[in-house]
Order: sequence, then structure tokens, then C-alpha cells
Amino acid sequence: MPWTEMEFCQVWRDNSEAEREFVDEACFQLNYWKPVIEDFFAARGESGRTFLRHIDGRTKTKIRVKPDMHTAVGDPLLGRLGRMTTAGPGMLLLDQSMVDCCRGIYDGTIPAFQQGANLVPFSMADRYWALLEVSTIILHELNHVVWKLGEKRAYCMEGFFRHRVQADLGMAALPLCGQTNWACGACVDTECSTFEMAMQMADISDWPTIPGCS
Repeated sequence: MPWTEMEFCQVWRDNSEAEREFVDEACFQLNYWKPVIEDFFAARGESGRTFLRHIDGRTKTKIRVKPDMHTAVGDPLLGRLGRMTTAGPGMLLLDQSMVDCCRGIYDGTIPAFQQGANLVPFSMADRYWALLEVSTIILHELNHVVWKLGEKRAYCMEGFFRHRVQADLGMAALPLCGQTNWACGACVDTECSTFEMAMQMADISDWPTIPGCS
């Protein structure tokens, strides 16, 4: 079998052990923050049962870390570094440069970011968000894996999650966070377009220069 069974997902066998463990930890964080995802569904009057099976490990999504999955920077809908592409039922792909960058920040291998001529050490909160950055992208793409829905629901859920988690932790203003507001909420009482949501999203493409990250 080409897949290694992890606690919360299955990861491509040829990915390194460090990559497999990091991706599984990112999936665990979605389970840890499952109440936020449940609140998203509750605001929409939905149960989310089918989706939540992919969060708590009952239905393990197949995830492969693969080089060169991100698209050209510049398009607010397509240009986010580390964008994943679904590749069939129950499977998604993660960009390797994004995973390596986030994993290096999280484990301290990449210790600082560039601010002018200075290197500024990452805080523990920044390092934690580097892990959650991968979680949020997985959350976005799970919308396509589970329902094959368009981008609007996926962006809405992702932004809702980013904003709530960062607000709950009091870390929205940190260098690796930035989701200080999310006017679209759960997309119930708003007419936010997919383009507007993409423009509001604060993600890895907005991060400062980080030596060691491509």
C-alpha cells in the first residue's frame, strides 16, 4: 500500500517520517479545534456530520506532500503559496515547500524572520501558528475532498477558522497570523464573494521574508 496509516490521516509512504508526523499533527489540530468548526456549521443551521468524520480520524483523508504544487503568486484566488490541489476522492496534495517552511518554523530549525536589516526570532505563538497554517489549508481543501464544492464555502470556512482561533488565542496581530477580522462570518448574513474572501484572507503569502523558506 502506498499510504502510511497515521492517527488522523493517511500520508504517502514515500514522504519522510518527519513530513508524515507533521501532517498528522496538523490534522490533529483540526480535531483539537473542532468546536470552532462545529460553530461554523451551527451558524449555518447545519450539522456538519459528514465533514467532521474527516476531522476526528473516523474517515482518514489521504494526504501527499509533493513538490511544486503552488501556483503563480499574484492571483488572489490561485497565488497563495502552498495551495493544495485535490487529486481524487478522499485525497489531497500539499506543496512541499510550504510544508518544509512551516515545519522548520514550528520545530525551531528556522528560528527567525527578516525585518529590515535585522533577524527577529519567532515567538512560541508564531511557531504554533506555523503548524496551524497547514491545518487551515487542509481544512479548506477538505471542502473539495468531502463535497467537491466550489471555492466559496472553502474560503468562508477557512477564514472563519483563522479568525476565531487567532482571536481565542489573542495572537491575530503576530507576524505569522494577521486574521484580525473576518467580516464574512459563516457566510450567512453576508454577500461576500469568493474574490472578496480571498482578498481578506491573511495567510502564508502575507508572511514576512523568512530565510530558509522559498
